[in-house]
Amino acid sequence: MAGVLGSAASGLIAIQRAISTTGHNISNANTEGYTKQRVEFGTRPPEFTGAGYIGNGVQIQSVDRLYDKFLTDNIRSTTSSSTQSSTFAELSERVSNIIGDSDAGMSAVLGSFFNSIQAVADDPASIPARQTMMAEAETLVGRFHGVDHQMDSIRTEINQGLTGAVSEINSLTTSIAQSNRQIIDAKSLAGGDAPNDLMDKRDMMISRLSELVEVRTVAQGDGAVNVFIGSGQGLVTRFL
Repeated sequence: MAGVLGSAASGLIAIQRAISTTGHNISNANTEGYTKQRVEFGTRPPEFTGAGYIGNGVQIQSVDRLYDKFLTDNIRSTTSSSTQSSTFAELSERVSNIIGDSDAGMSAVLGSFFNSIQAVADDPASIPARQTMMAEAETLVGRFHGVDHQMDSIRTEINQGLTGAVSEINSLTTSIAQSNRQIIDAKSLAGGDAPNDLMDKRDMMISRLSELVEVRTVAQGDGAVNVFIGSGQGLVTRFL
């Protein structure tokens, strides 16, 4: 009878914890970066009797994240490429508008300036033609100064953006390294079981990092993740 009650109790406890995990999934359905978790069941060690081994019920083997590293890496790579392309397209469009604008760009004033040169070439003795050419030259110089000022503004904006990005990268780097330390400690305390919520938090920071720079991750056996950027420069190696 004790064996029957023990098996039944193990089933109730396992199902109760599975229901708690389901509730955790539902509660965090709208939590940014959260990965759904699933309970994996397994049989408890059987009891040997004179008639053979008799089962002792069920137990929870692990609580795993429904996580696909291949898909996650591809999403990060796509995010990096998309952000880079979007930034390049935006800046290229702004530069193109500055240079090619019919009213404030270079096309109109260059055309007028070369037309005035042609007029002087056609009639070198014409004073009005010469005066017009000089006026168009002054307009062209002014337009060059205006375009240079706008380009300088864009350059300043880019430099400020880079400074902000570097600061954010440094902050994320520190946070990821600290998360590595927390995950290693948590796994050690839990006998090797993964702290899923801490891993979600770290993955979210790595995904944010991928919006700023191209990243590649290499998982370690102790739960830490090494993060590399660019052509392989190490950004995070284990923890601080």
